[in-house]
Amino acid sequence: MSTALVWFKNDLRLVDNPSLDAALQSASRILPVYVLDDDVSDPAKLGGASRWWLHHSLTSLAASLAERGAPLILRKGDSSRIIPALAAEAGATSVHAARAHEPSARAMDKAVAASLKAANIGFHRHLSAGLFPPERIKTKTGGVYGVYTPFSRACFEAGVAEHESPAPDNIPAVTGVSSERLSDWQLLPAKPNWAKDFQKSWQPGEAGAHRQLALFLKNAVAGYADARNIPSQTGTSRLSPHLHFGEISPRHVWNQAAKAKGAGVQTFLKELLWREFSMYLLWHHPDLASTPIRPEFAKFPWADDPSALRAWQRGQTGIPIVDAGMRELWQTGWMHNRVRMITASFLVKHLLIPWQEGEAWFWDTLVDADHAANAASWQWVAGCGADAAPYFRIFNPVLQGLKFDPTGAYVRRYVPELAALPDKFIHAPWDAPECVLTTSRITLGSTYPRPVITLSEGRDRALVAFKHGAGISGLSAAWLLRHKFDVTLYEAQPRAGGHADTQVVNLDGEDVPVDTGFIVYNNVNYPNLVGFFKTLGITTHDSNMSFGVSKDNATFEYAGGELKQLFAQPGNLLKPRFWKLLSDILRFNKAAPALLETSSQQSLGDYLSHHNYSTTFIEDYILPMGAAIWSSSVEGMKAFPARSFIRFFVNHGLLKLNDRPQWRTVTGGSKLYVARVLQDLADVKLDAAVQRIRRTPDGVVVESAMGRETFAQVIFASHADETLAMIEAPTAEETQILGAIKFQNNIAILHQDSSLMPKRKLAWSSWNYLSQTKDDQGHAVCLTYWMNLLQGMKTKLPLLVSLNPLIPIKADKILLRKVYRHPQFNAAAMQAQEDLPKIQGADRLWFAGAWTCWGFHEDGIASAVRIANALGVQAPWQTS
Repeated sequence: MSTALVWFKNDLRLVDNPSLDAALQSASRILPVYVLDDDVSDPAKLGGASRWWLHHSLTSLAASLAERGAPLILRKGDSSRIIPALAAEAGATSVHAARAHEPSARAMDKAVAASLKAANIGFHRHLSAGLFPPERIKTKTGGVYGVYTPFSRACFEAGVAEHESPAPDNIPAVTGVSSERLSDWQLLPAKPNWAKDFQKSWQPGEAGAHRQLALFLKNAVAGYADARNIPSQTGTSRLSPHLHFGEISPRHVWNQAAKAKGAGVQTFLKELLWREFSMYLLWHHPDLASTPIRPEFAKFPWADDPSALRAWQRGQTGIPIVDAGMRELWQTGWMHNRVRMITASFLVKHLLIPWQEGEAWFWDTLVDADHAANAASWQWVAGCGADAAPYFRIFNPVLQGLKFDPTGAYVRRYVPELAALPDKFIHAPWDAPECVLTTSRITLGSTYPRPVITLSEGRDRALVAFKHGAGISGLSAAWLLRHKFDVTLYEAQPRAGGHADTQVVNLDGEDVPVDTGFIVYNNVNYPNLVGFFKTLGITTHDSNMSFGVSKDNATFEYAGGELKQLFAQPGNLLKPRFWKLLSDILRFNKAAPALLETSSQQSLGDYLSHHNYSTTFIEDYILPMGAAIWSSSVEGMKAFPARSFIRFFVNHGLLKLNDRPQWRTVTGGSKLYVARVLQDLADVKLDAAVQRIRRTPDGVVVESAMGRETFAQVIFASHADETLAMIEAPTAEETQILGAIKFQNNIAILHQDSSLMPKRKLAWSSWNYLSQTKDDQGHAVCLTYWMNLLQGMKTKLPLLVSLNPLIPIKADKILLRKVYRHPQFNAAAMQAQEDLPKIQGADRLWFAGAWTCWGFHEDGIASAVRIANALGVQAPWQTS
């Protein structure tokens, strides 16, 4: 008499259970087992809501098995020990289980398989959670799909198997094997019982799953395409928790839905394939829940804002539809899918809180928390996953509410304190007149919170973080070409300017304009910008460009201005380290230009090492200065090509102790030159993020948030990686060249906290490099600009802009936060710049941007001038 152990996992059902069916066909006795592997260190440990569901689902499964004569054996602990031990105890010759797609479960399967093999017990895994084995669906070249649409097309072509196994009438059981009691696992919350209302919304278990499918097919599938977006209606299937726990097979759901009629059937089948795509992604990206698929998002400058995160989690953001969704989640363990997208977008793109925080909260609070679907969906919203929503697609929760909850029925259900508001204001109570709020018994900030962030501020902040649009390159290109061509300028943000970004802060009753991006230029190295400003009539004035250093928690400080600043820390006079630094500065200034006469391909790090420059010169001077200039990390500067680095220093007079160029700044802030340019442009589309550029025989099609238009030529004035993402079907050369330019996000904070300056006031400079420990060298540069000195402003407290601060800035001293992206240069990037002419103008696409050269304002306008020249337009100024 043969015995088989059936190891139940997320397949808690009898109908169409391949593991159970295979065991019954191969053995005369069955031992059904479920193991709660509750390792506290496992990030995939069940969340609280899932534990509630599991308790009731196991209760249902145990009852169904008992009716057929086979008790369910429950054990808690390490599956790799428990499954082989139970198999041996029962005399089983085989173990049958569902295939796992979660990384920790796959690792566990591997460990169990090894133990069973050593005991000469067969281990058979069966497809149960998905429609297809993840390795089956491949591209025509045998690769992995990264986009949903072709993946779904391949799945439709492959076809879903129609055979389903029925539930057995009788299951011959193994006797004498002890089981733990489900109640001892304490899966249900007790004090407090936050899940007390879940039972009103759900019937966990196989019977509940089939009941829910029947209701959906009868009442909702026909109108699913539209109704699924209306959160106040029961327009979705609500099958997600049943599918996650395997109480109903996806094959059965697919086959039953495919037989139904109505316009919504095809849409529903595609949603099942999105679930399949998520499992497919997790299979090929095991770290999906923690690491972005798109690597450029790995160092995204997220905000650290615990209070905003708590407000979001509690449904207290002051944004009604967001709060309604978060409260629905808390009350029912579930959230409508449309609202999931809205709440997720608000967290990630308005609050700039890491998507992993949202993923973790959903994991703990959703009854349908699924490792694959949860992680893939959060990455989609954040813009960092496969086939993700573009970074510039930022859901406006008010507009989403007006569109999908026009009467406010959903908001009123879960945010009852707003119930008396008229429909007109239900999604934006802050717009309601005071008399309306009073009549509705609402006091903003008391009975209902004020918004944690204004939507315009949040959207603008997100777009700055995610994308820059019409900066100097786009503005100057449009201005130069405006007379010969009908020019349309697209800008993703609500404002134009890019890094020309002036903030107006009110200090002591006076508005003070402060530049936080582009600040200074000089007449020698910025000839096109000088010509542009003169042509436009822009007023500028002299600036100061000194450089100071504060290292090792302010125990080593100096500044490179006057002699007294050099010895701002008198103790440096007695430090051999400081004298070696000065000696090597003089040696580098004299010797470095010789490298320009060679064809050397050395990196800066290799050059400095080869010529035996001291550690103090490298770490206290030349690398920090380079990192400050290019907004890079100190460590990253080592990869900068040495010849290019030295050429820049020669051109900008940085190897001279005297006769350096006079730097200047725009009087009143750089926003004034932007405004002047815009006066001359006829068609500027703000808040019009370009989503796709498609080349056709009739022209180049631009698809944006404002619709679709066709043009004869398109000039990209965006970052190289963003440009590449917009081009449909880029050529191999476009992919290679544009993909070689990498960018770094830098947080910029406008504040008045002098702790982000050198300790010694005499060392205060225009640019101040700060480092606490050697570990800081691998991080984005920490740099504080003294704006009073740079822009000639007088304020009671210093006005400072800190890039990537290493220490927290006092909250009451912060005036504004911004995020900028800067190109990072290495040998590959420099080669891409040399190769750029190969693709310029090819097939009607042109590429402008500061990234095409050194990364500065002059480089942006120079790239626009070159393109204008190629299109037959000369700039009205002359440069040597």
